[in-house]
Amino acid sequence: MHGMAIAGGRGRTAWTMAALACAAVLALHAGPDGDKLAAKCGALARDKFQGFERTVFAFEGCEAWVVEPAAPAAGSPWVWCMEWPTAFQDRTGVKALLEAGYRWVAFNPAAGGRESRPAGNQNDEMVAKRNRFQKFLVDELGLAEKCGLVGMSWGGFYSVRYASIHPECVRAIFLDAPLLDFSTLAKFRTEGWSRLKDYYPQITADYVGADDPMQSVAPARAETIAKAGIPVWIIYGAADTVVPAEQNCLRFAAAYEKAGGHLKLWRDNLRGHHPHGLEPGEGQVFVNFFNAAK
Repeated sequence: MHGMAIAGGRGRTAWTMAALACAAVLALHAGPDGDKLAAKCGALARDKFQGFERTVFAFEGCEAWVVEPAAPAAGSPWVWCMEWPTAFQDRTGVKALLEAGYRWVAFNPAAGGRESRPAGNQNDEMVAKRNRFQKFLVDELGLAEKCGLVGMSWGGFYSVRYASIHPECVRAIFLDAPLLDFSTLAKFRTEGWSRLKDYYPQITADYVGADDPMQSVAPARAETIAKAGIPVWIIYGAADTVVPAEQNCLRFAAAYEKAGGHLKLWRDNLRGHHPHGLEPGEGQVFVNFFNAAK
């Protein structure tokens, strides 16, 4: 028994030393946000993102992460990329925003982030979970109560639906080739509807999104966002055959402007659905857009 006790003591000592060493290594990779998140949630990973500190953690069963700037701007502004948070980083102003003091935040990212999953889940349950996540960041990290939203493709559906339900939480919205009515996708008529019915029980093979007030393209959503004074910037490609602009962003834009919304609408005659964003080196345009919003 004595020998076993000694062995156990040595084992515990070795384990403690290894844990302390691991903690010391992690501490080298985390800033103040990372320390707070690790203490509250535990960190799944800590690494560099565009040269800045990123902390990956779990929140209500979803993976999330926060990239923190070296010097946060006054008021702790942040931008929440609703989908594809690692895509087209050289074109979506990520580094410029971080250099300007914004956090770059992701929650339950899709393929192209750390996790791979089918896009499409923005039902009422997920909207409520996202809102709890936002309140968590505000309460625990002291981030601004309103965030900027980035919605590329499916992220546009997420952004508009979230902002129309929680307009008090959103500062401004950037939409790039946004999908606002998923029934307009060509592949929806093949396998798409069967995958999405797990999130939206009302969906059938002959479903028409334009008739469903749940869809982000519904005029009431644009009206709510406009009346809340949330500025919207939309970029779309005239050659986009994946997300038809007429049935998605242009329909939203018409309802938004009719309700008095402040809209920037940029059309690229040569662009298809990709690439998202602007030319590399034009990141300051994103900073200016979010800085101008209150």
